[in-house]
Amino acid sequence: MLALDSVSVRKGTATLLDGLSLEVAPGEVVAIVGPNGAGKTTALRVFAGESAPTEGTAHLDRQPLAALPADALARRRAVLPQQSALAFGFPVLDVVLLGRTPHATPRARDLEVAERAMRRAGVLHLAARRYPTLSGGEQQRVHLARALAQLDGPPDPRYLLLDEPTSALDLAHQHGVLRVAREEARAGTGVLAVLHDLNLAAQYADRIAVLADGKLVAAGSPDAVLTPAVVRCAFGISVVVTQNPCAACPLVVPIPEGDGAPFESLPVLP
Repeated sequence: MLALDSVSVRKGTATLLDGLSLEVAPGEVVAIVGPNGAGKTTALRVFAGESAPTEGTAHLDRQPLAALPADALARRRAVLPQQSALAFGFPVLDVVLLGRTPHATPRARDLEVAERAMRRAGVLHLAARRYPTLSGGEQQRVHLARALAQLDGPPDPRYLLLDEPTSALDLAHQHGVLRVAREEARAGTGVLAVLHDLNLAAQYADRIAVLADGKLVAAGSPDAVLTPAVVRCAFGISVVVTQNPCAACPLVVPIPEGDGAPFESLPVLP
């Protein structure tokens, strides 16, 4: 299990996370949602071992992440960041093959894995294209393929961490990426996804964690968490929650409030 135990993160006078405890188990999809500045990306970076908590611990199977060698950790978890700083004119295939770096497997095996990952991410037709020539959404899916290639191999269980994986994607590709996340979970991978769309979280996540001001507001099944009270508390907006007519999950519908509440009037958690 990949878990945070009473984690706080402070930068100067700012508290980015405040006593967060949350875990991701093999075979489940956990979505982190919350307003801008809630601490979602900070939480994912601590889960990934990329940021050290100021207080509390992040651990994988009861071992502190900080104690794991970088190559061993890289074989257990892969991260799809919000943005990539990659600016070199690498072909897409070479970008995806970067995910094979921790494995030291034969070239033929790496190419087989990379092709399978590109096919799953819907970018196999782009294999020869130069990465900087791609659209933002195409680049995002290339990095999904890189992460999938990174997780293809022992040891088990493995974890896929997705930071806003649908942010640059059209409607069809949003659902395509999250279907891949569900496929990974069915294969035993623990998946953590930072999402902005509550209805995507409701449709694809087994559990949802709602953050606001660095604190955990609620965590549990979509039906238990996505209530008008929780959404109002975290996001400062009134909603109706009904049954999704096409899926066994709740559907969150915002209620129009005149011309809209000004930003300064939104509630702040105590």
